[in-house]
Amino acid sequence: VKTYVLTITKPAHGTITRVDNAGVAVAGAGALSCATADLTNCTKTLDVDTAVKLKVVADSTWRFDAWGNACTGELTTTCSLTMTADKTVSATFVKTYVLTVTASVGGSVKTIDGSGNAIAGIDCTSAGGAGCSKVYDVSTALTLKAFPSSGYRFGAWATDCAGTDPTCSLTMSGDKA
Repeated sequence: VKTYVLTITKPAHGTITRVDNAGVAVAGAGALSCATADLTNCTKTLDVDTAVKLKVVADSTWRFDAWGNACTGELTTTCSLTMTADKTVSATFVKTYVLTVTASVGGSVKTIDGSGNAIAGIDCTSAGGAGCSKVYDVSTALTLKAFPSSGYRFGAWATDCAGTDPTCSLTMSGDKA
């Protein structure tokens, strides 16, 4: 039987694993997993026409960005291919950081666009909740604005935003608050 070699380029910030159609890691002789901690690329010799499904998982504080080589163009965290030749697979990842906002009583903080309109992102009230924390890719530039409630005025920012202007611009170069 003709065989071909599947090579997984050692991922810099994640793990690529061979999975079955249910997404469960393949065990036994067909198993293949390659992680950041591996010292070299990972390889597996497979019979011609073997169907292979791979799944990528990013390390903590990273997110999967794109497949490369034989999986280029796949848009999800899984890639399916058939061994009709030697193949190489790779994946790229993007560093992420967390922005956490705390709004004082009598106001809210929102992410705004260049026109000052609230956009998807941070939407935090003094009650807290899921809208007060968001993960952003490294180097993402964003603008926050404090919106005082009726009968209140904005006082000042604390931590990574500073000053008394209700608008604050940040670039995500680390976790911010």
